[in-house]
Amino acid sequence: MSGLSKWKKIGLLCGAALVLMVLGYVFLSGGNSRRAVLPEAAPDGYIFDKTYDVPLKDIVKSHGVASPEDSVNQAKASAEPGRYSQVAVSNYFDEGMGVTVFTRKYFKYLEKRFKHSKDLESHLAEVKAFLLSQLPEDEAMELFALYTDYLNCEMDLAYAQESWGQPTTVEEVVALLARIQAYRRDYLGKEVADALYGAEIKTKEYRVRRGAIVADRELYGEEKEALLAQLNEDMWGDQTSDVEAYGLPYNRYQEKLRIYQKDFSEMTSPEDKEALTREFREEFFTPEQVAALDEVDVMLAEKQTIENQLQAKEQEIESNPDLTQEQKDAAIEQAADEMLGEDAPAYFRRKAIRDGKKDLMQEQGLN
Repeated sequence: MSGLSKWKKIGLLCGAALVLMVLGYVFLSGGNSRRAVLPEAAPDGYIFDKTYDVPLKDIVKSHGVASPEDSVNQAKASAEPGRYSQVAVSNYFDEGMGVTVFTRKYFKYLEKRFKHSKDLESHLAEVKAFLLSQLPEDEAMELFALYTDYLNCEMDLAYAQESWGQPTTVEEVVALLARIQAYRRDYLGKEVADALYGAEIKTKEYRVRRGAIVADRELYGEEKEALLAQLNEDMWGDQTSDVEAYGLPYNRYQEKLRIYQKDFSEMTSPEDKEALTREFREEFFTPEQVAALDEVDVMLAEKQTIENQLQAKEQEIESNPDLTQEQKDAAIEQAADEMLGEDAPAYFRRKAIRDGKKDLMQEQGLN
């Protein structure tokens, strides 16, 4: 196991601020990481289905690091100004300091706040002192014990993952996510692990499964729509409408085009393609936005027509035996200036990229 690889994995899991501490921990432990018996194949069902019923809005808010500007923190901080020096710690826990979907944001905040600690022991000592200054002693010590377990789990998992390999298929990605969460459940207990990491794992699992359906080139749009509807029902239940409405309209529109990629590829009539495109645009955009997109289409079509004419002119010039290469280059540049105006430099940049890619593929024997 190389030190560089370990650095990268621990940095992803624990934050770059604690990398040196983690390396020290692994070294001092002699590499005897606690191991759990973990599944190596994807689970038969979902890692987190609709029974993990945390609202989508809370899942969205659970990402990132706690801060005074954090939406999770603002309500409590504004209601009780000055009570907590940075963030309202109780806003990231249930009553009695129970773990919630937001708790990990607070743990990341502690990592960041004390990122300059000289080693792991110093880091934990500083965190402990800080918590005692913010909370009653019993709550502070309970939270400190949980944070210590969380940090040790992160470090141990980083070491364990060295031998798990990298996934190359959708099934392997889901299997890896399941294996990671199984490790955390073994280490922290199912209730705590699912509260801390459930939102993240569910989001990743859903993206992977949805992305695989959208990208399937063998399925027609209606078939994909049916599979996506079933996926949403299985994983989100009555939150399906919120999930489908989440995201920018343009991104949802682009996904819709990918969903119907096979349908478009088999259409021979430009009118049919245009009609289906318009149907999708009207699904996601206002009439004014649709009109603006139509104008863009017209401009792009006109530009493409001119570029096609320029390419034909280039071929004509290149095939002229009476011109030197220098004269050909000058004639092509003049034609581009006349036909494209200020867009000529951008055209030549795109052409250079295309030519470079073509040459590279020829060198590699890929065409």
